[in-house]
Amino acid sequence: MENQLIQIKPLMKTKGFQDLKIKKEDIAGILPHIASISPNSNLTINEKNILNKVIGSYEKVNLDIELNKDEFILKGHEINEFKSIKTQDHARYLIYRYKYNKYPELKIVDDYPPCIQIEPSSICNYRCIMCYQIDKSFSNKSTGYMGYMDLELYKNIIDQVDGKVEGITLASRGEPLLNKNFVKMLEYSSGKFLGFKINTNASLLTEKLSHTILSNLEIGTIVFSIDAADKALYEQIRINGDFEKVMRNISMFKEIKEKYYKTSNIVTRVSGVKINDDQDIDEMEKVWLQYVDQTGFTKYTPWQTSYENSTNNITSPCTELWRRTFVWQDGIVNPCDYDYKSTLSVGKATESSISSLWNSKKYKTLRESHLASKRTAKSPCNQCPMT
Repeated sequence: MENQLIQIKPLMKTKGFQDLKIKKEDIAGILPHIASISPNSNLTINEKNILNKVIGSYEKVNLDIELNKDEFILKGHEINEFKSIKTQDHARYLIYRYKYNKYPELKIVDDYPPCIQIEPSSICNYRCIMCYQIDKSFSNKSTGYMGYMDLELYKNIIDQVDGKVEGITLASRGEPLLNKNFVKMLEYSSGKFLGFKINTNASLLTEKLSHTILSNLEIGTIVFSIDAADKALYEQIRINGDFEKVMRNISMFKEIKEKYYKTSNIVTRVSGVKINDDQDIDEMEKVWLQYVDQTGFTKYTPWQTSYENSTNNITSPCTELWRRTFVWQDGIVNPCDYDYKSTLSVGKATESSISSLWNSKKYKTLRESHLASKRTAKSPCNQCPMT
């Protein structure tokens, strides 16, 4: 039975945030930095072409000329991230964000995905009402889905994609901080990626762990998963969550960052899933922007009932097939996390390389079926609202 707090019924969902407010003048503020970028000799021909296209896009925007489909400028939180990185990394960042945003739109498949979501843990200490963790056929230990990623597997994945991929997110079906090797994972990834992100419910954040995160990440984003501005609603949504504890932990993280890591370029964000109208972005900003840099809502997807949802008539291809891939804690590589039981798995990272799996026949066949408007014949694609 569906929880009555979930009142939003998405018929079709596009990738992105709701209500992430960025000032318009921020765009004008980065124009001089964009104009001063010149391609370096280490870039491939394709990367140089992408960079020139982005620079040209900004020149057109500055002249109030409409952009073509393959042109691109930074939006939303990307502007803040761009401002936080070193000048010598601006070109890398623009190329990364172009691939992340435009490759899914243009249906371009490169040697590697623009982003890889790595799952340190499929186990979670919460049972959020909109999450697959409430599916006991998934979250019970006896079902075989629960576990922690082995450190050597993690290192192997990082070694493969270092210098090839910029977007790495530590998160997926569980709480990453539960993995006893999380600190070692973080240390091994240090300084290798421009788009390194950690998603956490912040319940396990400690003083020691805060120092570890801040000392190992020069740039990146820490996303605290919080859906409400008050205790009552938060604890109704995030079952097992303690609102005051989470607030203390995030406040502590900010204090440590400001006291000991004043030059840190880590961006902090409170991000929630918008499931009803009681969740108010203005209240979220009032409460959480005193502790973090950004706050916003992601659009709701009915993950908690992925395999029970009614089939839909959506024929538009899912952009995730060109944007990211997921590596579960046991090495299984999956196209998405809506399919949290891996019925669409393309193989295992313990047996094949990330690049070969991303370009595998299974992945290609799935993409082709979406492009041919045949996702309605593929479960659970035909039950998912993502486009």
